Amino acid sequence: MEEQNVNKDFQKKELSKPIGKLLQQAGLITGNQVEEILQYQRSNYHLRFGEIAVMWRITNQETVDFFVYLFPKLITDNPKKTVGEYLKLAKLLNEKQIYSILVEQSQTNLRFGEVAVQKGWLKQETIDFVLQYIQGEFTPAI
Repeated sequence: MEEQNVNKDFQKKELSKPIGKLLQQAGLITGNQVEEILQYQRSNYHLRFGEIAVMWRITNQETVDFFVYLFPKLITDNPKKTVGEYLKLAKLLNEKQIYSILVEQSQTNLRFGEVAVQKGWLKQETIDFVLQYIQGEFTPAI
């Protein structure tokens, strides 16, 4: 019980990171892109980081909204969703892609994320990021 509370506290701290850091950690944006957006934001302070990332077509609004609003709540309140459900909610995969992955998964011994990465639809970094939070396996940066 004590370990679970420590994990939840760490989870909340990790999920309260700036959106740029979360997107970078999830492999959805590069460190250079984060720096460029932050530099642009200094002279356009009325724009939020996510707004700029969407405006520059680095990511889409649904993905930003997912990581800012929905993901932290889903993780801390109800971590019972599948990887595919999280990726669909984040608009990183669509129904057709998920179906294709599930069909291939049933014919092979590969995991959902492995198939998604092999098909080039997601980076391994993104799968690892989502799995890390779903499974509650956190390693704080030292």
